[in-house]
Order: sequence, then C-alpha cells, then structure tokens
Amino acid sequence: MTEVIAHRVPIKARPAHELARRLDEPSALAPYRRRRPNIFGPVAEALVNQRRWYEVTAESHTPEGGVYLFENAVTCEGLLFAADWSLTRESLINRQHENAFVGLTRGAGDDFLLDPARFERRDLTFERCALIRQQWDPNYGHWIVEGLPRMAPLLAAAALDGVVFLVTNTSAAMMKVYRDSLKWFGVKPEQLRFVGSEIIAARQLIYPAPLTIQPWVKSPRIAATLEQLSQRVAATFTGVAPKKIFIRRAPGSRRQLLNQDEVRDFFLERDYVEVAPYELTFDQQVAVFHGATHVVGVLGAECTNFAFSPPGVRFLGFAPEAMQDDFFWDLASHKGSEYFCVHGAPKDPADGMNASFSVDLSLLREAFAAFEGA
Repeated sequence: MTEVIAHRVPIKARPAHELARRLDEPSALAPYRRRRPNIFGPVAEALVNQRRWYEVTAESHTPEGGVYLFENAVTCEGLLFAADWSLTRESLINRQHENAFVGLTRGAGDDFLLDPARFERRDLTFERCALIRQQWDPNYGHWIVEGLPRMAPLLAAAALDGVVFLVTNTSAAMMKVYRDSLKWFGVKPEQLRFVGSEIIAARQLIYPAPLTIQPWVKSPRIAATLEQLSQRVAATFTGVAPKKIFIRRAPGSRRQLLNQDEVRDFFLERDYVEVAPYELTFDQQVAVFHGATHVVGVLGAECTNFAFSPPGVRFLGFAPEAMQDDFFWDLASHKGSEYFCVHGAPKDPADGMNASFSVDLSLLREAFAAFEGA
C-alpha cells in the first residue's frame, strides 16, 4: 500500500470559478422552503428525524450552476480536470459516497490522490467540446432532472456550432433519450459523442455546472426549464392528454408493487388512465404528462415525468418503508405541489429502499382522500 501511495500525486478539488472563465452572468438565487410532506404508512425510524429537519429548514445553498470555459482540460467518466490537474469540485456530483474511483482516492475534504498511470494516455482529443455527462445519468430520472436542464444556461451562454457534446455510452434506449431530448436544445445527432471510460483531452471545454445536489437540493430553474420544454414538445402533438395518470412500473424494475393489480384497479375505477412510460418515446412521455393534474406511481425514474406537468400538479408516490422521501418531495416543492407518499411493508427488509412491497388499501383510501382534496 505504501508503494502504491508513493506513486500517486496529491491534487485538490476546487470550484469551477477558480479554474475556468465564466461565460454567463452570475445571478443570486433566493432560498426556498419545501412544503410539508404528507406521508402514510410505515417508515423506517432512522428516516424520521432527518425528514423533520428538512421540513422546517429553508434551503440556502441552492447550486447556482454557471457555464464555464476550460482551456486544455482533461475529462473522464464525468470528472473534469483543469490544465494544472486540479479537479473541478462540481464534477464530483453523485460520487459523495465513493472513496476510490476513476484513478482517484479520496482523502480529507478536498484532498485526493491521483494515479498518473491512469491518465498518461489520451484516447480522444477535441478542439471544442461540451461536457454534459455525469455520474448516474444513464438513469432516465437523473438525466431529466440533473442533466438535461443544464442545457438551458449553456445554450444562452455559448454558440453550439462546431461543439461536440460528450454524453454517456449506455443502453440503446437511453442513448435515444439523449438524442430525442437534446434536439429540443438545438443539438444535432452528429454532434453527440457517446463515451465510456476514455481519457479525453480538449483544447476548449464548455462546462455547464450542475443545478442539483443529490438527493435533496434542486435549483428552481430546473422546473421552469422542463415546463418550457413541455410546452414546445406538446405543441407538436394532437389529441387530448390524460388529466389523471396511474404509472405502470416496468417489469423487472426495483421496488415492485406486489399488489399492483389491486392498486391499479382502485385508480382506474376513479377515472385515472394507466400509462407505461417505458413503452413510449421521450417526446411521447412529455406530451402525455404535459396536461396532467394528478400523477400516481411507485417512486422511480418514470415518476420524474411529472416535472413536465403544469405547476401545481399533484403527485402521490408509493415506496417501501426504508425509502427516504427526498428526490420527489423536493421536485414537487419546486412545482408548487403537495407531496404525498404511501409507504408499504417490504417483502424482504434486507433489500432496503429497493425492496418489493405491498400497499395497505385502507391507508391508500385515506391517502387518496387527502390527495384528491389537496
């Protein structure tokens, strides 16, 4: 171990504004306060105090974002290194629980050890590119909320001509989502470069900094950007979108609702329309959720589509008792919505937040009455 560490180089993580030139104008964002959540059913005791803290605490550290131009940068798997090998702090998004990754070993605070051998080659070199990829963006929900909205400030700050956009090389279905969603921001398919673990050098690299801090904090700009996008996409569709939606979760997904048929029938009897987002294209998903006033589903990536619904849309989620109410509660607050969730008993408690579970129908009726009357 001593020999390995001796061959590593100490580096620091530093904020983007210390490492690159900012292309957009700074703007102050006011703190926001989350609405009080409406929670029904069993919840793991360890989660209760944390939730209470967030119920009463205004969030004063909303990420400002910003668009930055790096000269002679290196990037790999979403990490961004300046010319002096300082690590851009913002590019560490969603790696807060990792101690070793992409040739780095985490120390205390902003200290890291870098393995030079990991970065001695250059697999790709670009004259001018934009870094959009980040940790977890192959997940539809993370892409829609954490990745795609960063295009709005980028588009306002920089011309896209001649820019190569770096996105994650992942499943064919998700790469289609990248193409279909980015086209609404003027990005042509030929501008996309799907990358994995390549070491990439760029003479000029444009970096729209994250607008989120997983899992609690989101910039209010995210909801505004997605609502504006929804208006544009929906204008290209004909027909009437449903007002009340019950989301059918994809087979094989985590957190299966074991009594889904009973729950589904409950909502269909009350004029909800069943929607299976995994069967729809990106544009179709946006159009379907565009006019929704009520959205119901198991907490998961497909529920993110309620961000495309109008402000004030009501959201009711289902989750196992060990799953925290965080990501969707925060998103609902930005939509000006009340957040409702019914937690259910897990089939196997050892599966934690990913456990399959059942919802108590008496609790569902109680939650539904409050949900419809909110």
